[in-house]
Amino acid sequence: MKYLYIILSFLITSLTVFAQKSDEPKEIRYSVNDVDFVFKKTETFSGGVLKDIIILPKRNVFRAEDVEQDRQRLKKFYFDNGFFNAVIDTSVKFDNEDESVDVEFIIIENVRYRYEKITYNNLDSLPEKVRKAVFEEPVIKRGEFYTRAGILGEITHIINVLQDNGYPFARQDTSAGTVVEKYVNEPKVNIALSFLDAGKQFYIGKTRVQINNNKYGFDPDLILREITYKEGDLYRKSVIQQSERNFSKFALLQGGRIQIDTTAIENDKVNLVAIITLGDKYEVTPNVVGVQIENEFYVGAGIQYSDKNFFGGGRTLTLQLQGLSSITNFKDANRIEFSATLFQPYFIRNAITATYNLRAGFYNINEIRQVTSIRNLFRLNYFIADYTFYNNAYSDITLDLLRIKYKEDSKKEDFRTGDSVLVSKGTIDNSMHSIIGLTLVHDNTNDLYNPSRGFVHSITVENAGLLPRLIDLLSKKIDFPQYVKIYIPNKAFFDISGGRAISILATKLNLGDIIEYGRGENIIPVQEIYRFFSGGSSSMRGWTAKTNGILSDPESGGLFLIDGSVEYRWRTFAGNEGFLRNLSTAYFIDYGNVWKTHKVFRFNEIALAVGFGVRYNTFVGPIRIDLGWKLYDPRAPEGEKWLFDVPGQIFKNKFAVQFGLGQAF
Repeated sequence: MKYLYIILSFLITSLTVFAQKSDEPKEIRYSVNDVDFVFKKTETFSGGVLKDIIILPKRNVFRAEDVEQDRQRLKKFYFDNGFFNAVIDTSVKFDNEDESVDVEFIIIENVRYRYEKITYNNLDSLPEKVRKAVFEEPVIKRGEFYTRAGILGEITHIINVLQDNGYPFARQDTSAGTVVEKYVNEPKVNIALSFLDAGKQFYIGKTRVQINNNKYGFDPDLILREITYKEGDLYRKSVIQQSERNFSKFALLQGGRIQIDTTAIENDKVNLVAIITLGDKYEVTPNVVGVQIENEFYVGAGIQYSDKNFFGGGRTLTLQLQGLSSITNFKDANRIEFSATLFQPYFIRNAITATYNLRAGFYNINEIRQVTSIRNLFRLNYFIADYTFYNNAYSDITLDLLRIKYKEDSKKEDFRTGDSVLVSKGTIDNSMHSIIGLTLVHDNTNDLYNPSRGFVHSITVENAGLLPRLIDLLSKKIDFPQYVKIYIPNKAFFDISGGRAISILATKLNLGDIIEYGRGENIIPVQEIYRFFSGGSSSMRGWTAKTNGILSDPESGGLFLIDGSVEYRWRTFAGNEGFLRNLSTAYFIDYGNVWKTHKVFRFNEIALAVGFGVRYNTFVGPIRIDLGWKLYDPRAPEGEKWLFDVPGQIFKNKFAVQFGLGQAF
């Protein structure tokens, strides 16, 4: 009986506890549904700008403490932009049914302060030339709105000018800080900036080289050879930085920097030390390849061997073997290629580098043509300067030996005469291509893979046929083309999101012309692999690769090219965290075409393509998928030239899917 009583008591207690727990309210995990901004009086910054500052839109689960922290973030943002009296309030609304939260930030900006007086302390003894460089183009000016970014920019500007004019130790006086004095009755501020060590100019003394763990016996004199200053020169930070950039030509170097070694105050000189860290001399690297060739996207694999100090001198030998196939035509468009490249980091002077490349390739261009090629390329690259319009120039001497085999009966068109020649299956054409070229390059973009601002322009002029013409005087057995080629690609990028790189307007215009000249028994038309093409993942995206052109056979290419595009790039989920953050979209209109020669160009034959695509940013650049439509096809029959003339064709022969690695341009 005693045990029965104990058991019953235990059951009753358990049921009571269970009932109490079941009556407890369920804890709700609210999600953030919407974050909005309500502006009272004025609105200086858009909601998109403010959302980038706060954390709530990036949260999956609502946390009450985030509201106050975001309020403080907004308060600081407005303060840093001259709204010293801004008022930020919040409103939070809970939806228990949807288990979500809407948050409003109520903003009263009040008046915005401007600079009135700007004082610079401890700069009175500067030489007139340096004073002019400091104050001629200030970052902040009287009457402009106060911004913390402007203050920091002005400090950086002054220190950079000082350190580039003999004051290596110049810095802001952090003990004095930045003094901001507000007016009582007016929205104005006085600013006082103080600096140290801007009294005595220094000159460059001796430079020594320190190579950490020099296991390969790398010659320190190679480092000294790349230095662009001399002992006794006025200390200039920009010249030292240029010397550091020169070190990057040595593939063996993992890092290289120049810093002050000792200071000789008595003779106004600073000694410098170049600190060098070496990487591995030998490297074998398997790789997966994605590359654009003649507007067609190829994928494949390869292996690369590098000797980064080949017979000393800092030169690099690279051997590479790779196989590639077109993603749209694996069977008939594939390539096997072996190359050996020797890079010489110093040629006559440190601003010139030399490269020799030997390449042997076996290419199936399509189901008709098969090419075997041996290329010899010698290139001199000359770095001009950062401050000139053209920053780089390079000159090429190329000698190609081509063997073209026709796998099917085909036609070859001679653009010089307009004649078409029937070529039988099995026919083999052998030719020599000797090309001398000069290219000038301007590039001030801010990112190699994904630029948001800047301009790229280059101009290439080539002449083909000189060497074979000389050989032809001795032997009449060599076929070769003679032509002048001009190619001018241009790209421009505009950040239309206020410097946030969220909305980018990108545009390109590429112009190319090949002008054949000369007549003779051995002079042949320009071979297909040297011509221009239109259509593909980087050109006229409404067409598949090399299918656009005012030509009887667009896949054979033409001699005159116009290729342009306007593209809007939008980081659609810039405010998100995780996977979606790297996802972006693009909307484009492409225009252009390729013609037999410039003589037959017609404006009404410029084709148009429209479309959109998605990109996913990776460490090697964006992975890209584009959907393109032929908005205007000048080769289509009358009544079918425009996209909507025949609606049933929109997703048939007027549509193309494009893949790529990297932006379209």
